[in-house]
Amino acid sequence: MEILETRVYRGPNTYALWPMIRLQLDLGELEDHPTAELPGFTDRLIELVPTLSDHTCGLGVEGGFILRMREDRGTWLGHVLEHLAIELQCLAGTPVSFGKTRQENLPRGRYHVAYSYREEPVGLGAGRLALSVIRHLLPPERPAHDPSPFDHAAYTAELDRLVQLARSCTLDPTTAALVEAAERRDIPWIRLDHSLVQLGHGRHQRHIHESLTSEERQIAVEIASDRRLTHRVLEGLGLPVQEAPNEAEGQKAYSILVVDGKVVAAAEPNGTDRTDRTADLHEDNRVMAELAVQAIGLGVGGVGFVSPDIARSYKEAGGAITGIQASPTLGLYLGSSGGRRRKMRHLTGPILDMLFPEGSPASIPISTISGGNRSGKTTVARMVGHILSQAGHAVGMATSDGVSIDGTLAVPGDMTGPLASQLVLRDPRVDAAVLETSCDGLESSGLGWDRCGVAAVLNAESRELAKLLRTVVEVARDSCVLNADDPRVAALAEHSPADPIYVTRNVRNELVRRHVGGRGKAVVLEGGISGPRLVLYNGEEQIQLLRARQIPATQDGASAQNIHNAMFAAAVAIGMGVAVDDIREGLRTFAAEAAEADKAETTTAIVDFQSRVQKRDEEARKEPVFEPVLEEEPVIQARRAG
Repeated sequence: MEILETRVYRGPNTYALWPMIRLQLDLGELEDHPTAELPGFTDRLIELVPTLSDHTCGLGVEGGFILRMREDRGTWLGHVLEHLAIELQCLAGTPVSFGKTRQENLPRGRYHVAYSYREEPVGLGAGRLALSVIRHLLPPERPAHDPSPFDHAAYTAELDRLVQLARSCTLDPTTAALVEAAERRDIPWIRLDHSLVQLGHGRHQRHIHESLTSEERQIAVEIASDRRLTHRVLEGLGLPVQEAPNEAEGQKAYSILVVDGKVVAAAEPNGTDRTDRTADLHEDNRVMAELAVQAIGLGVGGVGFVSPDIARSYKEAGGAITGIQASPTLGLYLGSSGGRRRKMRHLTGPILDMLFPEGSPASIPISTISGGNRSGKTTVARMVGHILSQAGHAVGMATSDGVSIDGTLAVPGDMTGPLASQLVLRDPRVDAAVLETSCDGLESSGLGWDRCGVAAVLNAESRELAKLLRTVVEVARDSCVLNADDPRVAALAEHSPADPIYVTRNVRNELVRRHVGGRGKAVVLEGGISGPRLVLYNGEEQIQLLRARQIPATQDGASAQNIHNAMFAAAVAIGMGVAVDDIREGLRTFAAEAAEADKAETTTAIVDFQSRVQKRDEEARKEPVFEPVLEEEPVIQARRAG
C-alpha cells in the first residue's frame, strides 16, 4: 500500500470548485481485503481517532462512515484514507469536510483519493499521516503492515506536529476575518505570503497585512510607531497625552478603534478578557479619538486611552491618549460576551468599505479560452487581447506564447497554467485579463482563480476531455462561449451559471435556432455574394459584423480555422461587454498578431499570407461593413440592425 502520485489543485478542478489534493493510491494485495475482512482494524482505528464516528459518509446520520466500514465486506482502504485525511486536518485546526475516492479507469487496486484542504502543507501532512496510521493498524499478517512501534502516545505526538504546522501557516485572526469579509462581498483574494493578502485583481487590487492596509502612508505608520513623536503631534492639536494610566487618579486603560475617520469600537480590558464599551463611549472621547487618528494620517488606527470612565468626557473627568497603533488587532475589540462573529463583521465591514467604497470595482474583466489540441485557443486568446487593447484596455494575457502585459512580453514560454494566471491577476497595471487554459494545466493543477466573467470552450475530442473542461464553464459568471457544432461542448451549457453564447458555422443548427428564438446570443457564419460573413444574433436582433475576408488573419477568407477563431474571439468580446465597433476594428487590425500565432497552429505559408494581406488590407477597409444582398436568407430568422 503506497502513494504513487500527489497532485495539488490550488483552485477549481475536476473534483470540486475549491482547492483539493489528489493522491493516487495503490492498495496492492489489500484490494482483496476491505475493512470488514481485516480483523480488529475498524476497532483499533476508532479507538485511536474516535471523532471519525461523527462522519456521515453520505448516509445522512452520524456514524455512517463506521457503518460502511462494518457492513457486508466493509469499504476499501482508499475510502478510509480519504476520511482520515479529512479528520486529521479538522483535528489540526483547519476544518474541511469534502472528499472523493474513485478508480477512474486506473488499474485494479489503484484509486484516486481526493480531499479538500485549507492549508496546503497541512493537507499534504494529513495525507501522509493517514497512510502511516492505516499501515500501523493493519493486521500483522498483511504485507503492508508497519511493525515499527506505534501507540496512542506516538499518534498524539504526530498529531501535535500537524497542529503546530497548522498554526505556523494559517492566516492570523485579523487577516482571516478580513478575507472572510471579502468573500462575503464577492471580492477575490490572493495570498501572497504568511499574512500578506491581495484583495481584488489587477488595477483594482489592495493589500492587507493584519489590519494594516496598502492605503496607509509610510509616514503615518512611522509616526504611530514612535510614541514620543506621536505625543508631540497630538499635543500640537491640544489633545491630552500621557505615558500610562495613573492609578492614583483611578484611571483605567481603554482601546478605541477608528476606521476611515470614524470610531467603530471601544473596549476595556478586564484581566484576560475584554468588555465591549462602544455604546458607553462619550461623544467628547469619540471626537478626540477620531481627531487623533486623522492627525497621524492613518485609515485604520487603535487609540490607547486612559480615563476614570470612558462614559465621561475627558474634559471633565480627566483622560489622555497613551499612543496610536497602526495595525490594531481586531480581536481586542470583540469583548468576552457572545456574538463575537457578528461583532467581527461589524469591525471588518468599515475596513472593506474604506478599501472598496460603494460602487468601486474590486475585480477586472476576466476571460478564459480553452479546448483540446489544435483548437486554435492561442490565436483566439490573442485576438481577444487585441480587441480589448484596441478598445483602450491595459490587457494582461497568459497564453502558450507567454505572459504579456499591455502588449509587452513579460515571461516567455508556455504559460497556460494556474501560476501564469496569478502573474496576470497580480499585476497592478492590468484592467482586463485573457487567460488561455490548457487541458494539461487544468488536469494537473486546476485553475489559478475561482471565477471569471467569460469562459470559452472551442472543442472537446472526447467525453473525458469534455468532463475536464466542465470546470471552466462552471466558474463563469456572465457568459460561456460554446461551440454549438460540437455536441460535447454544447452540452456544457447545462453546467454553467452563465448565459451561453453559441458559435456555429451551420446556419441550420437547430440548437442555435431555439437559443436565438429564446432571446439568446450567437455568432453565426452566413453565406453572401462576397463570401461568408460573421453575424451576431441577439435574440431577434441581427448585427452583421464583418465579411471573413475583411479579417486579415483569415488569409482573404481562405483559412477556415482562423474564420472560426475570429468568430470565437468576437463572441468572447461580446460576452465581456466590448462595443461592436471595437470588435470590428480589433479583428480588422489583427494581421501582425495572427501571423505569429499561426506559425504554431497552421501549416499555411506565412510569407504568402502577409503578401496577400498587404495588397488587400486597404481595399478591405474601404468596403462597407454590411453586405446588402444575401445569397440566401438565413434559416435563423431575426430582425437586422445597423
